[in-house]
Amino acid sequence: MSAFPELSGNDHEKLVKLDEDWLKSEDGKKRWRAFVNAYEKKVKDFNFGSLIRTDAKLEYSETNTIFG
Repeated sequence: MSAFPELSGNDHEKLVKLDEDWLKSEDGKKRWRAFVNAYEKKVKDFNFGSLIRTDAKLEYSETNTIFG
């Protein structure tokens, strides 16, 4: 959680339901890239793209998924 300390509140509410606008902001994109790039040489089929559920309580769906 060191990359995103603001998401580690006691109830993890900000992790359960992600703020899509914040993730797509310039700051959010920059921090996400830095986080993901740390795995570039560790993951065999590394790719910049990830499907992310915006609400962890719901299943993957067209309305509950963003590409990050």
